[in-house]
Parts: sequence; C-alpha cells; structure tokens
Amino acid sequence: MSRSLFTGIVEEVTLHCAFFREKKDCTEKIGISPLIKCTSAIRQLAHGTVLDALDEYLQMGHATSHPFILLEAVALQDIWIWHAFFGVSRANNDINITQRSPLLNDLKMGKALEVPFVANDVTYPWGYYLCDMIYLEWVPFIKSVINLADDDRKRLRYKAMHEAARKDVERAFDSKEAVSSKWYPEEEHQRDDLIRSDEERYRIMRPLLTKSVSAGLIYGAADLTAQSMTMEASDSLNLIRTFRMAMFGLLILGPAQHVWFNFLGKILPKRDMITTFKKLIVGQIFYGPSCTAVFFTYNASLQGESVSEIALRLKRDLLPTLTGGLMYWPVCDFFTYKIIPVHLQPLMNSSFSFLWTIYLTYMASLAKASEA
Repeated sequence: MSRSLFTGIVEEVTLHCAFFREKKDCTEKIGISPLIKCTSAIRQLAHGTVLDALDEYLQMGHATSHPFILLEAVALQDIWIWHAFFGVSRANNDINITQRSPLLNDLKMGKALEVPFVANDVTYPWGYYLCDMIYLEWVPFIKSVINLADDDRKRLRYKAMHEAARKDVERAFDSKEAVSSKWYPEEEHQRDDLIRSDEERYRIMRPLLTKSVSAGLIYGAADLTAQSMTMEASDSLNLIRTFRMAMFGLLILGPAQHVWFNFLGKILPKRDMITTFKKLIVGQIFYGPSCTAVFFTYNASLQGESVSEIALRLKRDLLPTLTGGLMYWPVCDFFTYKIIPVHLQPLMNSSFSFLWTIYLTYMASLAKASEA
C-alpha cells in the first residue's frame, strides 16, 4: 500500500470514528497513535492476522487491537441497505446494541416506524423487524418460532420464510451492487440521547414538515390563481393576501392533515369498501366543516373583522361552501382513502385542495357580511 493511500485511510477513519483518534487517559498521558491503530485493523481485516501476532510489533495490547466491524444492518430483498450500525468488536452485542444504535431511537420515544403495508386486506401502519431470539421482547421485534412439531407445516413454513428473509442482509453484503442510504458510526449516538442530533430531529419531524410546506405552497399558488382569474386588467396582485393563505396552509392545514389521516389510519386501518365509506362520512361530518370554519375565521380575523362580523360571515358563507364541497370532496376522498397509502394521503389531499382552495380564497375575499 502506498504512503498516500494509507495516510488518506487514516485521515478518513479518524474523522469518522472516535476509536481511532488519539486520546489522553486519566493521567493525561497520550494514548496509541491513529497510525498504529489503523495498521492493526488493516492487517487483521486484509491479511487475517491474529491479534497476538501484533502485540510485540505494534506494542498494542490484545484488548485494544480490535478491528472495526459491522454489527447491525437492515436490508431489503432488492439489496438496498438502508441502515447499518458499526462499532468496535467485543464492545457491542445483540443486547446493548438496542441502547446504542440510532435505529431504535424512535422506539425509545414510544414511536414505531411508519411503514404502512397491507396483509389480508388489512392495512397495518407500523413496520417491524425480523430478528433472532437474543433480541429483547419488544413489539416491533418479530422473532422466529422454536420447538415445532414435525407435522406443524404452517409454522414450519413460516419459520423457513422468516429465516430466509433475514438472510437478505447477508446476501446484500455479499453483493457488490448493494446500495446504502446511511451509515451510522458508533460515536454519533450516545446511550443517554433519545435523539442523537439535529439531523435526527429533522428526520423525525420531516414528514410533518413536508406536508406543511406542501400545503403552504398549494394554498399560496391557489390564491394567486384565484386573484388572476377575478382581478381587472388595471388591478395588481394582493401579495399580502397570498402570504396569508400560504401561512394558513403551512401552520394550520398541513399539521391538521398529518394528524387527521394518521388518526383515521389507526382507528380504521382497512381499505375495503365499507371502511372507505366510513372514513368518507367521518371526514365530511368532522374534518371538512372544522377546517372550513377555521379557514374563514383565520382569514377574517387577519383582515380586521370583529367577532360579530366573523359570526355573520360564517352564517352567510359556511353552509353554501360546505354544500358546494359535497359535490367535490366525496369523490376525492373516496380515491384517497381507497387507493393511496396512509403516509401519502395528506399529499394527495393537498393536491385535490388546489382547485378547492381557488374557490375558498374567492369566498374568503368577499366583502364583509352585513346584518341586513
């Protein structure tokens, strides 16, 4: 190996892994150099050198000469490695890995992985992990079955399929075409951190943020479209009104969609015809009127209308708007609830909202209601 290649490896490994960095002990004495640690690791991994053979040459004890190895990974059948956690050998095992790996941060906070799937016409909103028997008794950990009778064909087949699926991880690492989306070095996660970093907070909040931003952009674009359709040639766009509509989508509608569709997915997980109509009816009774009333109240209050004026506006505009919605939203909701997965339903709902928002912004821009 050339000197430049070796020094490059040392720099990269030291940058990403705390184990290879030069540290001081409790007596302020400098520890083993990163050059020596990398030399030991490369000789073990590349040449299969045993640890005892390096004691005298590198002056490095057996307990310190551990190469960096992979301990935990999650892979799909298409050899996509979407999670891998690695650390120093003998410092981790299948038990304490649950405390150190960022894969399980959400579980520590009482959240499960949002991976909706359908089995026997039932939609399950949360994912799970196939694992071996040594892992803890957590609900997302699905283990194989043991002590089966020879004639228990159903469970024997389940056991074989389970263990075959777990082999996808080994197959992925054997393939040169495997692709990884994220690798987690050990030092990026501390045992007492429920959320490792700002990046992890963003990952957890990203679904809500994405839905909110999408709703804000759609409402802003719909308002611009409504103004362009109704204004005279000599008029100019009311950008304050557009900003007001965009903020409604960003701060109110986006989070409301996130909560509502997740709630429906939990209480009515199926996507059969009867369940779809149940969701449609519940949405028309509760979600639609509530969002429309909040929209008119929000817009009128920012325009400076008093409480009595807002009440008159709701009395004048709310029922006609909801009546108009009965000719549009049931078809959209049926398509959304019947076909679209739960995690994509807010985005589809926002897409349908574009035409509806043009109508809403037009209604909200009407003059104040008079008592006469």
